[in-house]
Amino acid sequence: MYVSLMERKGVQKGKIVMAPKILVAGESNDKILAYAEITSEQLEKIRREKHPTAH
Repeated sequence: MYVSLMERKGVQKGKIVMAPKILVAGESNDKILAYAEITSEQLEKIRREKHPTAH
């Protein structure tokens, strides 16, 4: 099945949007990485953006 670049970017954006919600819910890093299907680097970036003084 053919998936356009824009569709893939949209799916990735959805994962990035979902990750902070899982983070706020108090889930572990492992669960966030698994559920949101993001990299640990992306998770750290999200943490820094949401809580810049915590890191």
